[in-house]
Amino acid sequence: MPRSIWLVLVLAMVLGSSPGFATRAETDPALRAFRARRFEELERRIATLLAATRGKHWELSLYNQFIIRAKKAIELEPALNENVEAWRQAIPKSAHPYNLLAGIESTRGWDVRGRGYANTVPAEAWPKFRAHMAAADALLAKGRKIDPKNLPVAVQRIEVATYGSGDVKEVLARFEEALEIDPVSEAAHRSMSWALDRKWFGSDEIVLRFVREAVRRNPEAPALAALLVDVHADIASRQRRTSEDVSRYFQRPEIWQEVFPAAERYAAAYPKDAWALNHLAWLAWRGDRRDLAKREFALLDGDFDDAAWDEDITPEQALAWAESPAP
Repeated sequence: MPRSIWLVLVLAMVLGSSPGFATRAETDPALRAFRARRFEELERRIATLLAATRGKHWELSLYNQFIIRAKKAIELEPALNENVEAWRQAIPKSAHPYNLLAGIESTRGWDVRGRGYANTVPAEAWPKFRAHMAAADALLAKGRKIDPKNLPVAVQRIEVATYGSGDVKEVLARFEEALEIDPVSEAAHRSMSWALDRKWFGSDEIVLRFVREAVRRNPEAPALAALLVDVHADIASRQRRTSEDVSRYFQRPEIWQEVFPAAERYAAAYPKDAWALNHLAWLAWRGDRRDLAKREFALLDGDFDDAAWDEDITPEQALAWAESPAP
C-alpha cells in the first residue's frame, strides 16, 4: 500500500470517529562524556546507544535514558546548561543538543500542566503549557533542519505535535517524516499509536487498526508485533478493576490468538533477549496457559527480567504457578 494511501486510511479512521529499559551502566559513558565536554566521544556514544536498540522493542530506550539523565543532571546542576551550548558549538551538524533542549522544554510544560486528563488542568496552566511546547517545537525544527535523518528528533516532533498542536493532520505529517528516515521504525509507530489513543485523537479501535495494519504491511519488523501486544496491554489495563480483569481480557480467544503469536514472533527474532522470553512467560500466565509458561521458563533458566512483568506477580511466583497442578 503506498504511503499516501496509508495516510488517507489513518485520517479516515481518526476524523471518522510507557519495556526492556536501560540500566544506568549502559548510559554512564555518554553522560560522563557530556559532563566532561568530550563532545566527539559523546556523539560516538550516542551512535552506539542508538545502534544497540535499533529495530527492537522500545527502540529508543537507551537513547531516551541518556536524555532523561542529562536533563536531570542539568536540573540539579544548572551550570551544565553551558555544556549544551558548548556541544552545539563543537558539533554544529548534530541535532542531539536540540533534542535535549526540546526535552527540557517539554518536561517544563508537563510540570506546569500536570499529568492528569484535560478536564483536571487549571485554566491558567494551558497557556504556559502551550508556550513550552511551542518552544520545544521550535528547537526540534532547528534540529531537523540541521540533520533531517535524526530519528529521535523526528519521533519527538510527533509527540510534541500530539500534545501541543491539537492537529491530527500535523501529527500524521510528522509521522510520515519519520517513516522517510526509517519506514519500519518502532519508535515512530509507537509515538503515532499514542497519538491515536483515546486520550488524544483516537480510540481503542483506531489504535488497534493502525498497529495491526503496520504489522501486516511490515512482516520484516518484529518490533511492531511487540508493539501490538503493548497496545492490547494498555487497553486491558484501562479496563481493569482487578488483576483478573486483565487476565480475562487476554484469555478472550480473539485476543489470545493475536497477542501470543505476535509475542512469539518478536522472541523468535531475538532468541537471546531475556525480556522477550520473560514477556512470553508473562503472557502465558495472563492467558492461564501453564504449558506455555513452563516452556518459556525452561528456556529462561532463571534469567528473569522484571521489566517484562507487572505489579500483580513476580517471575518467581509465576514459575511456582506454572509448576503447580492445574485446579
